[in-house]
Amino acid sequence: MTGRSTGYTAELRKAKDEGAKIVCAMQPYEGREVDYVPRRAGDPQPWLLRVGPGDFYRYNGRECRAEGPSGGPWRIARLLP
Repeated sequence: MTGRSTGYTAELRKAKDEGAKIVCAMQPYEGREVDYVPRRAGDPQPWLLRVGPGDFYRYNGRECRAEGPSGGPWRIARLLP
C-alpha cells in the first residue's frame, strides 16, 4: 500500500469549503468535529481530533464524514437552498 488517498480527503475538503462540518465517523468519538491539519504534504492522517489539552487523535479521510450545518447528511443538505 502506497498510502495514497483515493479522494476521500479531497472530497471532505471540498465539502468543508462548501459549508459542511467534518466529523469523526469512528467510535467512541463519532460525531465530534475534526480539523484538517496535515503534518506534511501527503499526510495519510491529516484530520485532527482534539480530545483535551495536548491530547489528540489523527484520522484519514475514510474515518471521517461531512455533515450539513444542522447535523444532517451533507449529501442531502447540499441539495437544499
